[in-house]
Order: sequence, then structure tokens, then C-alpha cells
Amino acid sequence: MTKGYSPSSLAKPRAAALIPLAVLLLTFCLKTSGVIAPFRLKTLDLLFRHVPFAKASPEVVVTVDYPDLDFCKSQEVVWP
Repeated sequence: MTKGYSPSSLAKPRAAALIPLAVLLLTFCLKTSGVIAPFRLKTLDLLFRHVPFAKASPEVVVTVDYPDLDFCKSQEVVWP
């Protein structure tokens, strides 16, 4: 008896290749048709409602060095 490939032994790799391609094609079709957009926006809205975001800091740090002052001087901007 020789070792060979039977049709059933090729079924699993073929299915393993076809399933991701089918999912990719289905996702592409749903995205381009606009069917997914309302669901995507609703899930994004839920994310923004339930995930706390860091509050903005009221402090602002500004650094001014000599190249910045030279640029301001060349543009005739008066710096205090």
C-alpha cells in the first residue's frame, strides 16, 4: 500500500484556505455596500460613552530658545 493523498485528506487544507477568503469577501461586500456603517458608528458611540478619557490639563508649557528668538527678529516680531 502506498502513501498518497486521498480526497478527504485535502479537504481540511482547502477549507482552511476558503473560509478566510469567504470571510474577507463578505466583509468587503458589507463594508462597500454601507450595511456595516450604522453598526460601526453605534459601537464607536458606545465606546466613547463608557470609556473614561483623561481630562485635559489647564497648564501649557511653551519653550522659547535663541533660534526661535532669531526667527522672530528676522520676521520683525517683537518679543518682550
